[in-house]
Amino acid sequence: MSGARRGVSAVDNSSFATTTPKGKALWLGVDAAALLALLALTALAFFPVYGTGWLFVTVLGFGAVGIGLAVLSTLRRFGVAVTAALALLAWFLFGGLLAMPSSTVAAVVPTPRTLFGLLVGPVTAWRDMLTLDPPIGETFNLLTVPGLIGLVAGLTGMLVSLRSRLPMLAWIPPAVGYLIGVLVGSQVAFRPVVVGVGFFLVVLIWTTYRRFLVRGSLSSATGRFRPLRALLAAATLAVAGLLAATLVPLIAGAAQRDTIRAAIEPPIDLQQYSSPLQAYRANITEHREDTLMTVVGAQKDEILRVATLDRYDGLSYDVSSLDDSAVDATTFTRVGQWIADDTDGTPVDATVTLKDYRSAWTPTIGRTTSIEFHGSRRIALGENFFYNRSSGTGIDTAVLQGGDSYSLQAVIPERPDDAKIAAAHAGTYSLPASSNVPEIVLSRAQAIAGDEATAGSAALKLEAALREGYFSHGQADEAESLPGHSERRLITLFESQNLVGDHEQYAVAMALMARELGMPARVIYGYRVGGTQTISGAQVGAWTEVLLDDLGWVTFDPTPPEDRILPKDEEHKPPEQQPFVENPPPPPLRPEVPPPDDQVPIATGDAPEDQNQIDWARVGAVALLTGIPLLTIVLPIVLIVGLKARRRSRRRNDPVVANRIAGAWSELVDRARDVGRSPSVSATRSEQAEAFKEDFRNLRDASDPISLAKEADWLVFAPGEPSEGRAKDYWAATSPVKRGMRRSVNWLRWVVSHLSTKSFRRIR
Repeated sequence: MSGARRGVSAVDNSSFATTTPKGKALWLGVDAAALLALLALTALAFFPVYGTGWLFVTVLGFGAVGIGLAVLSTLRRFGVAVTAALALLAWFLFGGLLAMPSSTVAAVVPTPRTLFGLLVGPVTAWRDMLTLDPPIGETFNLLTVPGLIGLVAGLTGMLVSLRSRLPMLAWIPPAVGYLIGVLVGSQVAFRPVVVGVGFFLVVLIWTTYRRFLVRGSLSSATGRFRPLRALLAAATLAVAGLLAATLVPLIAGAAQRDTIRAAIEPPIDLQQYSSPLQAYRANITEHREDTLMTVVGAQKDEILRVATLDRYDGLSYDVSSLDDSAVDATTFTRVGQWIADDTDGTPVDATVTLKDYRSAWTPTIGRTTSIEFHGSRRIALGENFFYNRSSGTGIDTAVLQGGDSYSLQAVIPERPDDAKIAAAHAGTYSLPASSNVPEIVLSRAQAIAGDEATAGSAALKLEAALREGYFSHGQADEAESLPGHSERRLITLFESQNLVGDHEQYAVAMALMARELGMPARVIYGYRVGGTQTISGAQVGAWTEVLLDDLGWVTFDPTPPEDRILPKDEEHKPPEQQPFVENPPPPPLRPEVPPPDDQVPIATGDAPEDQNQIDWARVGAVALLTGIPLLTIVLPIVLIVGLKARRRSRRRNDPVVANRIAGAWSELVDRARDVGRSPSVSATRSEQAEAFKEDFRNLRDASDPISLAKEADWLVFAPGEPSEGRAKDYWAATSPVKRGMRRSVNWLRWVVSHLSTKSFRRIR
């Protein structure tokens, strides 16, 4: 009863309670219209993020529900607890229709997925909405964010108007909602000046009108129409509008703005994923005839893009991320229902069904504008899909596997003709810096196309020159062609008498040559769609993309046709025959000269036997005094040192070259354990390297164990067998790390560590 009395008191003391029935109806109509107008402007603040018209249905629908609940609460004099319970009930009752219509039955009946989304949406949808790349559309329960703002703003705004003594402050709740929309919205605002001025004018007119009515009710004025007051109000609005139109652009600056969304760190780091191009030759040796996937809707000769590679480090061409010098090129974010892309081209609807394919890299076509996963794993795949709009690369951390399926909407840009390409200059774009590019690649680029007038003509010249080479996958019935695209492989490609390789080498070579000539270039890895819907390993390929001014990213194919094979007579040329030269006969041997008579050797007699007998007591005492230390001290030391030397020798000379590299890293881990630092055996090499840097402070001045760990991972797990020279170089590279360990600990501990047996113990 006390709660009800407080409700009655609150209502009775409000200006609305003292208004006539006709005045109450007008009051409700004006305030409801003003609140809905402000909520519509609030929805415009969210519009660049969601990009769907259903956003206005969500915000205005929940706003109307909140307004209705406020009116009901006022008329029935409900307390705070009852009003909050009604709002919670309305949230689940109308949430499916307004915020998650695609998850309901006939857009009305909620499903368990609907109820779960509405339950967790007010907590988790904020995070997901901020990490998805706009426009996100109606993705799962993300519309619950503006819906919740609409419900709360409509309810509290109308309650302030109807049940408080200051109804002219009812604009504050929608203003807070508008501010939230600005903070969590996109960096590019939707007509910020128009929306801001409109919001200001609605608030000014509404509060002025409400203040006039409140003052009239308090002073018992008649509220007659006064022309002078109307003119003054119109003049005030005109001046306010002019000031707003003038000052808002100065205060807001450009449409580009800083928001919470822009401050959030990209949620994915690709360092844990190896370069997909390293698996190129495995498609030929292991999956040449296997059906990897089927693609329905793609045209013949279209490229099914697995990944776009943009950084070369001398070992591989990688897909980079979180590079501060090339943010657009390396930022991967989650995407919503649509992917914004204004590229001109032919629209395509395709469906990809995976067969013998397992990878996190998601094959796409052209410029993807929408992706929708199907099947029992659709939710997990959809929530873990990340996309880079700049490169067109998609990756799913849930890992795609056989049986997964998804639909793509994409735009296929048309390739310009050679005349337009030849006239184009290089575009401007920031890519991650390349390193360890062979000098011969750079010199060949200058020799082939260094004198061309435009970047487009230079790219065409590079493409034509590389296509003069020969094609080979290095199989048993083909010319010799080593796999990979490392620094050594590219040197071999250009130093050989004939260029021999496949897409992997030619595409990488052209990309590096183009970058040397000042053109932004990168490598596409994927599959060429054939005449059928099936994709096999034999259709694997790699292409070069070059950015040209006004033409965008243009695809080049520098790989020779597969029927251009090296002639048999050039594969193995026999060495030239040398003229026969008969060796001269050896010189005659000189006869032996007998020694003089006075130098004839005389045989010596037997030495006299030692008549002294052995003192066995003394021998026993000496043996006892020396044997015990030998057995208890010297022998264990020799045994430990010998076992460590034997273990080191086995690791360094293992028949499998990859095991030698792994053994070199194991030597570092064992050395750390013997010193008293025990890196976790379940940790990765990179995690163990991080532990090294924390435990041995002087490593920063000696060597970087993190780079050694990454090199070991690449050499051990990369396709193919590393060379013996590379294994020797890796063993030599571990020496500075050991020196850094030695300088990081006390000299006595370092000496004693050579006798430690900790590295022989099994960690449990």
